[in-house]
Amino acid sequence: MKLYVQANENFAMRADGEFLGNFKTTAAIDSVVPAYFEILPHFFGEPFCFYLNYRPKSHKNAVFYTLPQGDVLLSVTFLPQKNNGFKLLYQTYLEPLDALITVYRDGAVKLVAENSHDAETVNIPFGAEDFAAEVFNGDIAVYSRSGQKFACIFRAEDLSLKFFKIVDDLEFTPVFRTKTRLGGIERTTAFCEWSPDKNGFSASVNNIERENPWEPSSDEKFAKRAFFERIQNKLPVDEMLSPDLLPNKDLLADFLGSFDRVLPDFCTEKGVLLSYKGEQTRLVKCFDLDFENGKICNLREI
Repeated sequence: MKLYVQANENFAMRADGEFLGNFKTTAAIDSVVPAYFEILPHFFGEPFCFYLNYRPKSHKNAVFYTLPQGDVLLSVTFLPQKNNGFKLLYQTYLEPLDALITVYRDGAVKLVAENSHDAETVNIPFGAEDFAAEVFNGDIAVYSRSGQKFACIFRAEDLSLKFFKIVDDLEFTPVFRTKTRLGGIERTTAFCEWSPDKNGFSASVNNIERENPWEPSSDEKFAKRAFFERIQNKLPVDEMLSPDLLPNKDLLADFLGSFDRVLPDFCTEKGVLLSYKGEQTRLVKCFDLDFENGKICNLREI
């Protein structure tokens, strides 16, 4: 079995105390046997340790993927070192709605919205310490103004959460707009407008920018990854499809199912690996595409 590791910063690894090396965000360890592994970030964050047996379990900052060939991919996000001291970060009273908004850090960063009848608590990302709150379209909007940005919108009547999203930029005017860097191989940025609906808010994409867009002349390996990343992010793929496949464009997402990630290329020598949510290790399927004159003419599972 081979163990692949992908992390959000450079790291070192040990197995049963034996030093395996220093790595730049990715590692591939051959002929892995059950052992106690330690993954140690070079700069900031908490180390991650686990015992690799034949059924590794995912954790809040690490997800295991069982690859079709029996290998394992571990995706690690090193969590920041926690500051366990209490600190009040923000507090304001929204008089029109009789609502008190409080943000504080006590190990984790928490946002509390409360009135005389109800209260709602939300865990928010580390790194955010500058906040604002206002009444927006009759509801309560709370958002960060610097660092990692996010926005929460609570229903005024019962303080239930209508919206929570981490974004790269946001704007509250008569219209709520966000900017999100989707990244991926095309380095895509989506600009959205959010409108209230019966379930909360729904987005309409009013602009898409790509730094490295797909073209019919693009390499097939590039085109494959771009296609699956667009499907994952619910972005149009019409221009990528052959005339014969275009009428069936609405069936493609259903055929692939609700996958949550396109796995790195170094995990496979053929096709593209997609992962699906699971409680312990993630289910992984492999798909491939066929091309005709630079456009996709067939999608198949392999």
